[in-house]
Amino acid sequence: MKQNLSVKTLVQDMTSAFLGEVKEGVPAAKKHVQIELQKIASCIANIEALAAKGKITKQQAKLDLQIAEDAAQSTLIAATGISEITVAKGLKAAMGVVTGLVNTALGWRLI
Repeated sequence: MKQNLSVKTLVQDMTSAFLGEVKEGVPAAKKHVQIELQKIASCIANIEALAAKGKITKQQAKLDLQIAEDAAQSTLIAATGISEITVAKGLKAAMGVVTGLVNTALGWRLI
């Protein structure tokens, strides 16, 4: 591993990207967005820790992350009333902003 990922930094970067992409429902949705992105960032950090110990395969890691993203999307749609398309765009922006950092830290492509 080249570096340890900071959940706090991931959440800050992801939240900024999400809210920058999604204008609908903001700022009312900000707290929900932060909570769900915290869960995704924690999942990413857990994947990094498991990968460093050789306890997770790339396939398992990608599945874990997909499950976290899907759960976040469902929760945000239900909790905020933001449309599915809008939430998907926000999550895409959030993941896009941390792609390089995460993939570099892992040494392989997760996102």
